Amino acid sequence: MIDVWSQILDWLKQPPRIIAAITIAAGIIALAPNALLTSLKIDAAVAVIGPYIGITFILGCSLLLTSVVATVYSAVHTKYLHMRVAAIRNKYLHDLTVAEKSILRYYISQGTKTQRLPVECGEVQGLEVSRIIARVSTISRGGTEFDYNIQPWAWKYLQQNQHLIEAPRDRSHITHN
Repeated sequence: MIDVWSQILDWLKQPPRIIAAITIAAGIIALAPNALLTSLKIDAAVAVIGPYIGITFILGCSLLLTSVVATVYSAVHTKYLHMRVAAIRNKYLHDLTVAEKSILRYYISQGTKTQRLPVECGEVQGLEVSRIIARVSTISRGGTEFDYNIQPWAWKYLQQNQHLIEAPRDRSHITHN
């Protein structure tokens, strides 16, 4: 009996395309008219193993349905997570400090995806931790400045939303009453 269960568990581990082929074959045999089974000379065998064919068909359909549901769920969940990450990143770009805007403005205004920045700068570290920029080398050419690349998603978003990195206007001439 243990051997039967181990065989069933081995069958359950098959790829979906194998399970689909077995399920289709079991379904055809289980649902075929007796005249077809007789002409194929498998009617006697089907009479003996018929219940197992039915169980195989039902189990195969269940496994395939579960596989489809799991695949769809995984794809939808992954898409949802990507959308959430994009929303969080974009929100960060809407709440930049003046210094962070200045760093990112250089990339866009100069049309470059790389610039040398001081590693000890808090704004640089904040942009790096937020994965807006990334240090592309661990070797400095002297001093503490390293090359940083802007991430492709940030480059694209800031190209389309340059107002997010505009220099602040001087409002010192405005008087408040």
